[in-house]
Amino acid sequence: MAFTVSFGTTSSEKRQLDKSVSYSASLTGVLRNNTGVVNPSILVEANVSTIAGCNYMSIPTFGRLYFITEIVSISDDLCEVSGHCDVLSTYKTGIRGNSAII
Repeated sequence: MAFTVSFGTTSSEKRQLDKSVSYSASLTGVLRNNTGVVNPSILVEANVSTIAGCNYMSIPTFGRLYFITEIVSISDDLCEVSGHCDVLSTYKTGIRGNSAII
């Protein structure tokens, strides 16, 4: 399965619905190993310096936005990136569409 992962940084609070994200790298690749959609762990062919400062990523194929929880350098051009779904930003349209009496 071919997909694109965009890496960026955000200083917005985790509980903030609309996060300001500055994307700095976009990598395209093929999913070679099993991974979860909510808490993915993916191998990325990139030098660690390309994504080292990133704390946020977008995987449109999974339809979600993620907080990066860990970046592990495996070799010069291979990194393992782990993330956790940013539920608020991923589903902000649906959240805004709800009405409630509180």
